[in-house]
Amino acid sequence: MQDPSALILARNIQSRADRLDFGEFTISRVELRFEELRTRLKSADVNQSDWLLEKTYKDRPGSATGGIPEDIEDILLLLRIYKPGELAFVRQAVVQPDGQTNVLLPYRLIKEERRAFFARMYDPTDED
Repeated sequence: MQDPSALILARNIQSRADRLDFGEFTISRVELRFEELRTRLKSADVNQSDWLLEKTYKDRPGSATGGIPEDIEDILLLLRIYKPGELAFVRQAVVQPDGQTNVLLPYRLIKEERRAFFARMYDPTDED
């Protein structure tokens, strides 16, 4: 049995590299894997120019997806803090230890939510 993992189809990433390694996860160009990913992500909207974020989870809570969807949201937010822009996670899936793929609804951080987050984060009147 394999460890559960997350597959996230991403767009609007600009890099000269074909693969970005962040230690806990990698982001690589889809390129020739697009047919395989169309099947795994259950969507024809997978292009060779897209990017794939992959992360394997050694430990997770006992539910079907564990805390993986929330972790995906956290990664998206952190990547947007690191490099502001229109990064989008177009398709997300959790691959279970038995190989079954559960496709999740996409998560897009809307500009107003982001603005509100940063306003709270950098509020000079906040006593904390």
